[in-house]
Amino acid sequence: MRIPSWSALKGIGNSYPAKVAVLMPFIGYIIVFQKDVVQAISSYTIFSGLKSEEVSVGINIYMFYYGVFIFGLGSLIYAVFCHHVVKKYDDADAFCRIVAPTTSSDDAIELCNYVMKHDVSADRKKAFTIAASIEHGIQATIPSESTTMMLKAYYNLLDRRYRIARLFVVICFVSGLVLLAVPSAIVFVKVCKTI
Repeated sequence: MRIPSWSALKGIGNSYPAKVAVLMPFIGYIIVFQKDVVQAISSYTIFSGLKSEEVSVGINIYMFYYGVFIFGLGSLIYAVFCHHVVKKYDDADAFCRIVAPTTSSDDAIELCNYVMKHDVSADRKKAFTIAASIEHGIQATIPSESTTMMLKAYYNLLDRRYRIARLFVVICFVSGLVLLAVPSAIVFVKVCKTI
């Protein structure tokens, strides 16, 4: 099974609703489980054709609460584990376009060391070659193609790290959204029955 990368999850993870949903685990119970609030919601009818007894908010409010809670948990995991570079830049190419012109030889060596430590692909050998040639004075500056290759390898490593955390984020986002959709579907069915 292929788990989506952080860059695939950031459309939801960086969104305003996801950022707000992070608060639900901490303050949601104050709103949802307070007797006065629950009674006020249960007596309020949005649709004039329905009587307030016909509107079942008991299960709906719990589905809403747990849906936002689980979605917020996914947002929290995303906020903690997704690297700020991946959150900020659309993809590896955008990262390279902006960062490459300002990358020094010391930065390049640091990137090479990171890639050598964490990558198992062919980029590891290239990183070693580039770092060794700069450190031993074979080349004073890093060629732009090498900089681009290192920056892309670095971005892609950050984008794929924390596999288990990415899996939990996907599970939380999907299950939270499903739980949020159930109350809407219940109300939709009830409204359709009255027509």
